Amino acid sequence: MPHVRHAIGRGEPRIIDLAAAAELGPELEALSLDELPPPDLFVDICPPSLQRSDAAEGQFMRYIPVSSPRQVKPWMYRRGERPRVLVTAGSRVTRDYDFDVLTG
Repeated sequence: MPHVRHAIGRGEPRIIDLAAAAELGPELEALSLDELPPPDLFVDICPPSLQRSDAAEGQFMRYIPVSSPRQVKPWMYRRGERPRVLVTAGSRVTRDYDFDVLTG
């Protein structure tokens, strides 16, 4: 069953593979497979500098943000007393998966 895997973040938790295998159960059974075989191509949008140490080797794809530009406000130009840190983790971080990355 040739297929391409496309990550949308810093790797995918194992539960994603298990859910895919459950959804494709009849198809996998018809091919005498218990789980998804390794992908023929892995497309990864995570920058190499942010990769997990156990990340699968893949073909990197440049990330292009799709959010709309916003007007720059005057306060954005001023340096605060503390460093400004912007973090997004979406809904993919849990206490069991990548929480150490977010807290770090």
